Parts: sequence; C-alpha cells; structure tokens
Amino acid sequence: MSERWRRELHRLNEVGPSDGLLEHARLGPSTGLPEPRSRSRLLAAVVAFALFAGAGFLVWTAFRPTRAVVGGESTPQVVVTFTEISPESELPTAMLVLGDETVKGRIGSYCGRTDGVYRCVDTVSPEFTDFLAVPRGSELVVRGTAESVNGGWLGGTKVPFEPIVKLDLTDGSATLDAEPSKYVLLLVAHWPQADVPFFFPIEIVPRTEVSSPSPNVEGLDATYTDPLGWSMSYPSDWHLTEFENVCMAGFTGALVSNVPDAYHSPVSENGCYWPPRMNLLPPTGVVVELDLMEGGPATIATPTTPDTTFPLSFDDLQVAPTPGPGPILYTERVQVERVDRYTLNVWIGPEASAADQEIAQQIVSSIAFGPTPSPSMPRACAALPSLAPDDALVHDATWFAENRGIPLEQAICYLWLQEDVNGLHGYLDREGPPSFGGLFITWDPSYRVVVLSTTGDREEIVAAAKAGGFGDLTDVLEVRQTELTEQVLSRAHRALDALASDMRFSSSSELRTGKVYAMVETEEDAATLRARLQDAIASGDIEVRFDTFVIEIGRTVNQ
Repeated sequence: MSERWRRELHRLNEVGPSDGLLEHARLGPSTGLPEPRSRSRLLAAVVAFALFAGAGFLVWTAFRPTRAVVGGESTPQVVVTFTEISPESELPTAMLVLGDETVKGRIGSYCGRTDGVYRCVDTVSPEFTDFLAVPRGSELVVRGTAESVNGGWLGGTKVPFEPIVKLDLTDGSATLDAEPSKYVLLLVAHWPQADVPFFFPIEIVPRTEVSSPSPNVEGLDATYTDPLGWSMSYPSDWHLTEFENVCMAGFTGALVSNVPDAYHSPVSENGCYWPPRMNLLPPTGVVVELDLMEGGPATIATPTTPDTTFPLSFDDLQVAPTPGPGPILYTERVQVERVDRYTLNVWIGPEASAADQEIAQQIVSSIAFGPTPSPSMPRACAALPSLAPDDALVHDATWFAENRGIPLEQAICYLWLQEDVNGLHGYLDREGPPSFGGLFITWDPSYRVVVLSTTGDREEIVAAAKAGGFGDLTDVLEVRQTELTEQVLSRAHRALDALASDMRFSSSSELRTGKVYAMVETEEDAATLRARLQDAIASGDIEVRFDTFVIEIGRTVNQ
C-alpha cells in the first residue's frame, strides 16, 4: 500500500463512523437514533432500495485478504465482506467467513440521506444465543464495497451491550486478541449515504481448543497449458472451461472454478459483454480466468512500460465495478513481452470459504508464461530486397520494431509480407477450395496468418496456397475451423443493412467471431429489427441462423 493511501485510511479511521454512532449501536434502537426534526420512517426494504439503488459500486481496495504466518504456523483468518444489496433482503449485507463456517451479520438500525431526504431503518434489538468459535489471535480482514469500516468488541449477548473496545481497522485488518469469552463483534460500514452497523456473535477460544480452522488447501494437482503458451495449476476437482474468439474482440483463454458450469456465453441479443457476467454464480463460487484479446484495435505497450512480474500476487489485483449484486470481481492487466492484451479476472462469491479463497490465490500465483522463442524469419522474407535507410517501409518498420520489441529486420519482413498476404487472400477467394472462409493476421503471441476453413483441413489450405505460388507463407499459416465463410457473413451483413435502412443504426461484421453486429438507438427499433430478421430467416431470404446477429442499443452513426 502506498504511503498516501495509508495516510488517507488513517484519516478515515479517525473521522467516521463517530463514537456516537458506535454508542447508539451498542445501546440498540430503544434509545432512538439522532435525527432531524422532520423524519420519514419507511419499511426497511423500501428504505434500502432508495438508499442504495443509485449508490454505484464503491470499493475500498485495501480490503483484500492476506494470510499472516506467525512462527511458521498459518494464522486463522476471519474474512468479512460487505455488499450494498442482497438478493434476499435488498438490504446491505455483511458475511463473515472462518474456514468453512459462514455467519451473516445482523444489521442494526441506521439512518441516511439520499436525494435530500433523510430516512431511517429500525431493526429488532439483537439477542444472540449461537456464537462462532474463533481462535484467539485470528486475523480479521474486511473487504467489499464499503469505503471504510470501524468497530470493536461488545460484551454480553443482548442490548444494551457492555462498552465497546475499539479495533484499529486502518489497514483493512486487525488481530482478534481478546481474553477467551463470548463477544459481539460490531462493525460499522461507511457508505456516502449512510453508516450501517452489523453484529456478529463470536466466542474467542484458545487456539488449542479449535481443530485448525485454517483452510486445508488441497494440492494444485492439475495444470492447464494454453496453446498461446501460458499455464495455470488448479485442483483436479475444480472445473476447467476453455473459450476461443468470444465477442467481437476475439477473447481467447480459459477459466477454472470450484463449481461446475460457471461460464455462460456473454453473447446475447443485446450484445456481447466481457468479462462474462457471473451473476448466476452461487454465493460460495470462486472463478479464476485469464484471457487474451486477439481482435480489436492494436494495444502495444510503450517502450517504457515494464512487463508484468511473475509470480503474480492476488494483492496486485484491483476491485472492479460489477452490475448488481453477486460476486466481487478482482482484475488486473497482464503484459508479456510488451503485449498488454492479457487480463486476469477473479470472482469471489460473498459466501466463498476461506479455503477456496486461498486456493484462488494459489492459482493466481501459479500462472506462468513460457519463454517466448526468438522470432524466426518466415521463408518468404528470403526474397526481401535491400532497402535504403530512407525508404518508407524502413521508416514504418522502425516505429513498429520499437513498439513491438522485435528486431528491425523482423519488422521489415512482416510489413513487406503484407502484399503477399493480400495476394494469398485474393487467390484463395477466387481459386481456392469452397471451404475457404477468409483470413486475417494476428500478432499475439507471434506473427501468424490465420486462414478460416469450414472443414478445418490444413493440408487442403496449404496445397491451395502452394498451387497459387504462395508456398513460402505456409510456415506462418494457421488454419482454424469456422462455420460461416467470409462471403456468407458479408451477405448476412448486407441483408441486415437493408432491413434497418429506415432506422438510425451502425453495423459491422467480425470474421473472427462469425457475428454481425448492429447498434440501434431504441428498444423499439431493436425489437423491430429482430422481428424483421426472424421473418427473413424463416422465408429463406437470409441463409444464416438468428444467433449470427447481435443487436445492441446505444448511440449510432447513420449508415
């Protein structure tokens, strides 16, 4: 953590929530909460929606789990995660996890202001009979959407509790070092709209009285190796999903999860969303995913941008906004050999066990990239003529080499090959096999000419390239199977443009994904265009399936 952020968190710990609020939480709602002269008392669910629906996704990035080691022994860790809205109650929630035990925090009375209106929520005075055994000296870690958290110990089992003993949560963690006894842990989460108290009944017990609550992490006994050269290890009882050329940007990679079927296609009739949404992930779910954006505009790191350092650490990840309730998403861009198109995403469900969270951290640390082989000159570059230093091709290649981190000769070769690649495309389109579906160039992780084929038969494509006089390119040819040819996709694109001619819209087609994309300005236009496409497909005027088209709503450019 930077010194600046450390100072800011110390300041937050000092200014809020106030001692008065902590005292009111200790005494319970019977004493009354401070309020203005005019007060509206609403049902809890209504108040919660008004108070938090527009709050956005606020994060305190210091709240990330870590595991302390004392004297060579892993310190038990108590993780409390705060989220603004729960699908069950539409109230802010807090979940405490110790090993495989999970306790939902009891919400206390609170007041807040939104849209200039001051509202309050009153709850029943908490009384506790069941207490979670927590080994003395355990580490308390808080995280989630709250901007800051304050709190401490309360004695007793019901209100009014004994006076609070404060915990210092400045760094997002504190040691639970109290005398063995029953306590109520009071944590007050601060959002801009309100300070919300939560109560957790715990019993501090000597370490020897608990059979090690720290996670029993199984070994990472399976390893996935991606065709692009990276690998990650994971438990063999977790579930692996590979994906390729997803969305218009062509996301390719893999994910592992502690639950089956965690991955759902991000493509829908309203567009393609990446990273994939995990709103259907169970509360106990954990997902680790790494992808490469193969398509889209070039994103080459500047010469001064350092490559990512390995092994990766979970502490390096940043909390990212996610739509609505669900797991917390941690994300980080990964740059390898000055290519910054890799992204690591980790989703942690609000009730994920500490064991699975630690496994996720170990998976993140296991991610590795194999050594990048020195680029070899394609055979076709043997015919490269001598070029003067002031040649335009040399000028362009100099910039390209500096930004790609490759030798100048290699950059000159790649740019010089562009004419041959265009020639190969034209020949295969005219004289090639019917299976030819188009081609494109990719640079990640190495230079390749990707030829799409409906059969995926590399020998067929290589034979056609040699017959056309392009045999010197075969050492950089990669053949991928596709369902739709470039011509079929183009016809589908033109048909969509004709059907939407009376609307304001933008459209495009993407060879990598085999999709035609359209953006219209209203839901009414989207519904109309979908109906027209369905009718045209049913009548045979369009030869592709309906799911070839992705329709989105947003600002458009007239075609």
